[in-house]
Amino acid sequence: MENAYLKNPEDKWDTQWFLLDGGIFESFRYDTFESFNDKLWQLVVALTSNRDRSAEEKQQLVRTLDSVVLMVKGCHYFLHHKKRLKFKEDWIDIKWCKNPYRCLKKYRSREDQKLNHHLAHFQEPFSMLSREEAQNFTVAFKNFFAEMDLCSWLDLLDDWKSYLQHGESLFELMDYAPLKTYEKLRTLYEACIISYHWAEINYPPPNHHLIVDYLSSEYVDGYDSASPFDMAGSVFHEKNYVDIR
Repeated sequence: MENAYLKNPEDKWDTQWFLLDGGIFESFRYDTFESFNDKLWQLVVALTSNRDRSAEEKQQLVRTLDSVVLMVKGCHYFLHHKKRLKFKEDWIDIKWCKNPYRCLKKYRSREDQKLNHHLAHFQEPFSMLSREEAQNFTVAFKNFFAEMDLCSWLDLLDDWKSYLQHGESLFELMDYAPLKTYEKLRTLYEACIISYHWAEINYPPPNHHLIVDYLSSEYVDGYDSASPFDMAGSVFHEKNYVDIR
């Protein structure tokens, strides 16, 4: 059997999708953002209550847990191969700096603060990611494994499956804070969604609101559309200067 941790991408241009091939995309490909979060919450509710559930309900909860396990494995796979292949990519390995032309916070309007929030430019209603994690989703992956390694996470989730199958509650068997784990899993899931946009070359630029709300233009090229120079250059894609004049 081939060891997934020793595989290599068939083509260097497919490295982004290769990194997601360890389970990230597969874990949520059949869910919407809202449905996955709802299933995750129902999983936590089931683990912290004593209500009897039908066999069908238990099967659905186990399927949700299997998706979570796949997501956790996929994120570890991503970090492992990114390091092993020494893969660097400008959109996630860029060093972010503060905008020197940004006006002081006290002079910004309330609407401006909302539009410039670090999660405002994403279409999904993200709420868990820090600014650093939103800029580079691999930071969220690393933070997830900072306190517990892959084996510890898999052991914990395996215990969850055992409790589900036997109809037991976490609070009856151990002193444990499932809500903290739930928040960590939600943060990881949001980072996985961003990783998918990144692999699709559709990583939304931070000034999405500037392009869409103020310039009334739907960007289609990710960060390329965030550059005024690239946007100006696109004007001459089909017509030259003489034709336009």
